[in-house]
Amino acid sequence: MYFTKTPTIIVYGILMVICAYGAKRGLEQIGSVAWLSFPYIQFSFFVALLLTMGQGNANFLFPIFGPGAWEIVKESSLKLSIFGDFVFLFFIIPYVKNTNVFKKGTWIALFVIVANMVIGMISYVFLFDYTTVMQLNYPFHEVIRTISVGFLANLETFFFPFWIIESIVRFAAYLFLTALLFGHLFHIKHFEYIIPSLATIVVFIGILPETPSDTIFVLREGLLWGASPILFLLPFLIWVIAKVKGVLKNE
Repeated sequence: MYFTKTPTIIVYGILMVICAYGAKRGLEQIGSVAWLSFPYIQFSFFVALLLTMGQGNANFLFPIFGPGAWEIVKESSLKLSIFGDFVFLFFIIPYVKNTNVFKKGTWIALFVIVANMVIGMISYVFLFDYTTVMQLNYPFHEVIRTISVGFLANLETFFFPFWIIESIVRFAAYLFLTALLFGHLFHIKHFEYIIPSLATIVVFIGILPETPSDTIFVLREGLLWGASPILFLLPFLIWVIAKVKGVLKNE
């Protein structure tokens, strides 16, 4: 969508070098950058969504519950992509000084994420209609390419820097968590040193030929159906194992 004339390996390479540097700096640096950039990212997000209200169609929102409230509950319970991110987030508990603060921050983050996703989906449907949104890989980018303010038609140049910062923080956190998990699995004490290698692997995966969009939707559907039960049962399984091994008694 962006930098169409730039070789893919250059785009991925620059992005992953920056993300690897951030991940190598550690969890504290990632958190600091995320905390500093969060208000600006939220501001740009809501500005984009407010502009859609004046250019969309309110009739696209009806019926509010789509195929029905029960269908929404069932589908959301079987596709736990957000829950999976929070499961991975709990890998950093050994590096947290105050677990109570961490729990409180997790609940606040869950509320903010759910609110953002609900408001975002409402705005996307408001602008494009449900059937179109279901076929969009990047609905937010389509929104900022569509909306305009007076004579300013190309507003994506305003929102793009905020999206870049958010992407760097997000991928840096994913790299750190991946290296952390890899280090624990293979008993690597200084797991930070494998972050550049993981970033290199991501670059080579990223330059593989793109799959058609329809195939991506099918693969994502199968992945969610297969991974959701595992992610849901994983915390209970870990708790049972800890109970059997007596880890909870020692604490």
